[in-house]
Amino acid sequence: MTEELHAITGFPYTPGTHFQSGFGHLFGYDAGYYGYLWSHVFGDDMYTRFEATSPLDAKIGAEYRQRVLERGGAVDGDELVRSFLGREPNSDAFLRGLGLDV
Repeated sequence: MTEELHAITGFPYTPGTHFQSGFGHLFGYDAGYYGYLWSHVFGDDMYTRFEATSPLDAKIGAEYRQRVLERGGAVDGDELVRSFLGREPNSDAFLRGLGLDV
């Protein structure tokens, strides 16, 4: 069975080994990837502020700098996102970017 799995993964089979049980990305990577995806959810949602005008909108860019970048690690990230959005964040923009209708 172990050898059969290698065709799926694309990794070469080494007789007498069990690569799947030692490949670190199969276990423990999930929480990090989950956090990575949430950063995309927040980033895509925050970008919606620019969609109505332009990614180079100086007024919104200055507000982003003031409400998010200047406050940095002194304020919880959730508060920074809410402050910039003026509302609770949601995943609509992220899902739309994946091609899923919201």
